[in-house]
Amino acid sequence: MEDEPSSVPFLQNLMDSQRVERDDLDVVYVTSNRFPPWNGLLIHDADHIWADLPALYEKNLLIYVENTTNGKLIAPESYEFGQVEIASSQRGDGVRTFFLVLYGAVLSLKYGPKLLLGFSPTTIFERFKYAVLRRGGALKISRYHRASVVLARTLRQRSPDLVIFHGEFDAWGTAIVWACRRARKPKCVAQQHYAMPLGTARYQNLERLGRYRPDGLLCISKHEETKWRNLPLPVGFGGSRRGLSGLDRISEGSTERLGELLILPSVGDTEQLQAEIVLRPDILFHVRPHPSRLDGWDLENVIVYEQGLTELFGRFDLVATSSPSPAVVLTALGQPFIKMRGKQADGSCDCSERRVFRSLTEILEVVESGESYYDLAVVGCEHNRTDPPPKESWIETLEGMLSRVDATSPIESPENLSGPGSRD
Repeated sequence: MEDEPSSVPFLQNLMDSQRVERDDLDVVYVTSNRFPPWNGLLIHDADHIWADLPALYEKNLLIYVENTTNGKLIAPESYEFGQVEIASSQRGDGVRTFFLVLYGAVLSLKYGPKLLLGFSPTTIFERFKYAVLRRGGALKISRYHRASVVLARTLRQRSPDLVIFHGEFDAWGTAIVWACRRARKPKCVAQQHYAMPLGTARYQNLERLGRYRPDGLLCISKHEETKWRNLPLPVGFGGSRRGLSGLDRISEGSTERLGELLILPSVGDTEQLQAEIVLRPDILFHVRPHPSRLDGWDLENVIVYEQGLTELFGRFDLVATSSPSPAVVLTALGQPFIKMRGKQADGSCDCSERRVFRSLTEILEVVESGESYYDLAVVGCEHNRTDPPPKESWIETLEGMLSRVDATSPIESPENLSGPGSRD
């Protein structure tokens, strides 16, 4: 019995060592400098996709450098939102990319067209047409194959435990999964960019992808986690800091009122809204375009704002948006807004939405009939909150995913996992 007290600190030390090992899970987030508005030059702005989430969890951000036209990138030590690593092309990657395109065509016969990474006769024609119309524009037909080549080499050298990426089940995401398989060691988990509706095409037939499926999916909300729990891979809650990381700076900006209604279009609804605005030259519209759709807004009856959302919220009476990210931010702030659901797919929960509008014209017609903008506003559904889980819960989710993968994955030879050019 005299030995019992000494066993307590022993057990405590053992628990502490296990806790340290869990905190040491080597995770990297992957992004690319091709995603606007963040282009690898803006050291004071967080990444467009991940915001400050890597810094929040004290994990590194790996930037795949596709666009080098600016001539320089940020110095990794200067970035204000965590540690940065760079992955860029090397001599000979063009040849490796060519062979990967051929190998992808072979793999697609078994694993489906996703292994083509967007390479198809239609893509070739569209890129050729772009080059002709723009008089020499770059033909990035195999852009995702090259990304996979570069990232496979970087991850093989870097050898992390886990890679987290966005673009689940699309060409970019599949390129990263393929890179991880060729790098051999790291597992890879996809993280949602925004809520996806049931029936979304790229979420279908995932069984066929086999080993080229991600090892898990982190959903942007608890609602999404429940929605997609029957996918043929581990599903958990990851949340998002996109749009939320600057909320503490709202009170620091100007409070001068700019107008009655601010319109925040989504990527998919931009052309629709532009066409509707052209038909109403008698109304002055205030628009903050989506960063990926800045063209076409030089209209006489439009005032365009390029500031971040945190600099604009509170300076208009109301916001009308069809974009998921602003809706998430407004929900977090508890601010009512006018919800639009246009052409872009939106899988967010609608249980609190009393009224939803399919177009800007529909909103204007209701207001002209005598109702006010305030009558049309709703408070966002709490099911769409994306506040990330605490780090401990996040690690537990990842460990649970990886344990399921280790328990169910078939043993395959490195040659089968790597493919051609695996030692590039």
